[in-house]
Amino acid sequence: MHMALADITSLLKNIALDRKTKLQVITILAANADVKIEENIEMLLRSFDEMNKDEENRLITRLTEIERTFQERVKVFAGGIEKTLRSVQDDMYRNDEIEKIRQSLKGL
Repeated sequence: MHMALADITSLLKNIALDRKTKLQVITILAANADVKIEENIEMLLRSFDEMNKDEENRLITRLTEIERTFQERVKVFAGGIEKTLRSVQDDMYRNDEIEKIRQSLKGL
């Protein structure tokens, strides 16, 4: 087995290509005995594989950025809720104190 064929076999097992395309590559390889064509197919598959890995890395980076933005917004939102809750509690306490003062003034 040529080295290129062994590499192509390994690539075809692991590359993110659909079954039909993989079968087409195998058909082309079976129909010829030219080492140059095997090498060209290997280079094409390697290029495709690298391109997919780069695209996957960009996607992961973007998803990480989106997740970080989401987490920051959740913190801001939670902080706003906490601040509003404290404000409502302060208002309730203030109203209770005012009511106590009113009650004490009624007794005078």
